[in-house]
Amino acid sequence: MKASITDIIDTSKDLLVLGIFQEDEDMSYEFLNTLFAKELQEAIGLGMFKKTYGEVYPTKFAGLGYRRVLVLALGARDEMSLERVRRLMSKAVSYTKSYKFAS
Repeated sequence: MKASITDIIDTSKDLLVLGIFQEDEDMSYEFLNTLFAKELQEAIGLGMFKKTYGEVYPTKFAGLGYRRVLVLALGARDEMSLERVRRLMSKAVSYTKSYKFAS
């Protein structure tokens, strides 16, 4: 498995991992896909996903071109640290390995 962080979204990959801070708007990913942003907003509204640090929201949303999308709750922006990033990346890697994704 090869992990990379990039500003450009490559739809040829199996998994897209996104992060959302507590302060971010629920529709902050509308630029990717309006339906995906609405799905995420609905999940937050129904309590299926919370933007508190460490929460995860996996989805099979087909409209983005990935097999799966994983949204990680980053918590409060001012509380972000290298240790928190490391723990979040560990969650993403574990999720990737559990589905045996190559990228």
